[in-house]
Amino acid sequence: MKPEESGYINLRIKNMVCDRCIEKVGELLDASGFKVDAVELGHVRVEGENGEWNHLKTNLLEAGFELVEDEARQRVERIKAVLINHINDLQNQTARPDRLSTILTAHIPWHYEGLSRSFKQVTGITIERYFILLKIEKVKELLEYGELTLSQIADRLGYSSSQHLSGQFKKETGVSVSEYRKDGLPERKSLSEVGS
Repeated sequence: MKPEESGYINLRIKNMVCDRCIEKVGELLDASGFKVDAVELGHVRVEGENGEWNHLKTNLLEAGFELVEDEARQRVERIKAVLINHINDLQNQTARPDRLSTILTAHIPWHYEGLSRSFKQVTGITIERYFILLKIEKVKELLEYGELTLSQIADRLGYSSSQHLSGQFKKETGVSVSEYRKDGLPERKSLSEVGS
């Protein structure tokens, strides 16, 4: 990795999906001798090349993360981080269910067609398909908590109706919402596993 003109290096880290991940990656960077400027979902900014790269890569892998060095993969990991963050914001009612193109281009300085093309080439699925899979995993999580009605879940995650949510859930999982509530199958995936 080469320092940018400002003396900082921007890194992309795969599988960062929550605040605990941010905290853990920060600890791993510190333990590897890096001076951390900023850590957010999927993205880290460190000062210069002041740490042990091999130590960092090993520690990240052991903790379930991965340093992304390929530019296209970095872009894909950034897309994933933005969408995971958006799903969490929707669940917490701090975001609006905007179009994916609007959400992504607000966070990533790249045209949506290029982002979409890169995502499909690297992952084999479209951004839209990935977002549906993320939403289904979030639906499973909210169903397991049992705190919200299906209509409330549909509203929070930007579905047009509970029927739309139910239909998509059945199509993607092979079971109805009521069957899932009863048996909990198929099992949930972590958001970092979605689309992998």
